[in-house]
Amino acid sequence: MSTLCAFFDELAMPASLVRSVAARVAAECPRLKARFSKSPWLMSLSGLQEYRAKAGYDGNGFHAYVITRRCSPDHDAPAVRFCNCGTFATRAEAMRTAHRQAARLATLKTLWPGDR
Repeated sequence: MSTLCAFFDELAMPASLVRSVAARVAAECPRLKARFSKSPWLMSLSGLQEYRAKAGYDGNGFHAYVITRRCSPDHDAPAVRFCNCGTFATRAEAMRTAHRQAARLATLKTLWPGDR
């Protein structure tokens, strides 16, 4: 019986390795995780905050900014503007910059006292 158990354990090893790699990639790449979950929100590594890139036009140019909200099961937490990323000539440029900043914030591993 132990030979049969060892055989099945050996068969399960590649599947567990793939699952481990997938979990690591999901933790390190919030954009990839958001793409698979079809959500524009990027979750932080701690799972406490979610970040989203936004761009708005006010007549002078496109403003890139990142909004954040606390993670909750029903996703009804209010979203607040977290940081401004600058003013740009095109919407694509503004969104690209906001996406980069949101990804940086989502992968931030250290939280300092006083951060929102």
